[in-house]
Amino acid sequence: MIELRTYAVDLLIRSKNPPSCKICASETTTFDLLDFNKTCHGRKYPSGVAGVPVMYFRCNECEFIFTDFCDGFTDHQWSEFIYNRDYYATVDPDYAEIRPRDSAQWVATFLAGKTGTTIGLDYGGGNGRMAKYLRDTGWSYDCWDPFGQTDVSSENQGKYNFCSSIEVFEHTPNPLGSLQSLLEKCTPNDLIVMIGTSIHDGVVSDEKRLNWWYAAPRNGHISLYSRKSLQVLAAEFGLTYVSMSRGRHLLVRGHTRREMQTMLLRSKVRTTAREVLRKGKGDS
Repeated sequence: MIELRTYAVDLLIRSKNPPSCKICASETTTFDLLDFNKTCHGRKYPSGVAGVPVMYFRCNECEFIFTDFCDGFTDHQWSEFIYNRDYYATVDPDYAEIRPRDSAQWVATFLAGKTGTTIGLDYGGGNGRMAKYLRDTGWSYDCWDPFGQTDVSSENQGKYNFCSSIEVFEHTPNPLGSLQSLLEKCTPNDLIVMIGTSIHDGVVSDEKRLNWWYAAPRNGHISLYSRKSLQVLAAEFGLTYVSMSRGRHLLVRGHTRREMQTMLLRSKVRTTAREVLRKGKGDS
């Protein structure tokens, strides 16, 4: 950790002015300083405080909050300091099974009835299990991840018309570059991109700063979005932003907002009906 502490201190010394916003290029202000070991865990610091300062900035226009701490990381540094054995064992234990299973069920419910017309890609799909769960139930679904499992069919490349990206965009040091990379793998025609990341609207403020569980450098949460920043990000690529909830968002092309809202409503009805049936079976 001494090496990382030296890196952090040198970065603070070299940073004379806040960087421009990574999404809209507007001016930013210094917002808060967190310790590198802060996690999303209920205890916040299960491994103790690292003594490594991580500075976050907030855009004055779109309210995007980010740190440039990892901007210069090599693949080796990502693997050594963030996506290491402790990350999968204690920092993000839902990564292996719980999140892929729940996300696959959600996607299948949202896209119900579209099995034959959907060519799906899980962008940043980690261990590939979400895509596998969907394939096992009849979906055409591939996975791509720079640090995990990549299982992409050559015949599907450039044809993906639905792309999920769950708990990914808060990890990227380059939101514009990541969305461009995602879109390059998809069809240039009608497209739905479902992004899973928590937004900070109504949670983060000048008074509270980043006293928010989701602001966690050790989890790799280096990009924190507002609804406005996601809307601006979508518009940069000619996409329409549709808010689903605080944790799920759609970026769409060739689909109307009403169509997306109808699909969302139907998925909620299906989910509710499934829960009622499950509880009914449990009571009988």
